[in-house]
Amino acid sequence: MNSQFLLVGLSNTIHLLATVIWIGWSALLPLVVAPRALEAHGSDAAGPAGMMRRLTALAYGALAALGATGMLQMGAHPQYEGMFAFTNLWSSLLFVKHLLILASVALIVYLGQSVIPQLRLTAQRAARGQVVDAASLLARFRVLAWLNFLLGLTILALTGLMTALR
Repeated sequence: MNSQFLLVGLSNTIHLLATVIWIGWSALLPLVVAPRALEAHGSDAAGPAGMMRRLTALAYGALAALGATGMLQMGAHPQYEGMFAFTNLWSSLLFVKHLLILASVALIVYLGQSVIPQLRLTAQRAARGQVVDAASLLARFRVLAWLNFLLGLTILALTGLMTALR
């Protein structure tokens, strides 16, 4: 076995693990967290709120791993002919996939840095007995969480198509 084989094999393994973490996080938001969003962001830092903070950090780490390992895999793929070289269907699908990944990254950062902290503050205010109107914030969270999950599923579908083109 040569070193490139081992490097690409290790890269694939890390890439798959990071994909599971990223898609898992993307699925948790609309399916588990959104229905109980205010409860999940209450004042108990050791409970669900702390868990969401850790999961968001894990999602960021998974995205970084996906970026690093994806670049290695892309460069090693026989159908990759350079950036913005759309010489085959695989390259075109890769470009679309990367656009969707960028959209997903933007959503994840927006959710993690803006919407989730706003939910946490709203839940803390509600726990202190303050009157809060969280309906529009919860609706935005649900829509963005579902959109991110659907983007992830679309990216997986494109990956499946690209794999079939080998």
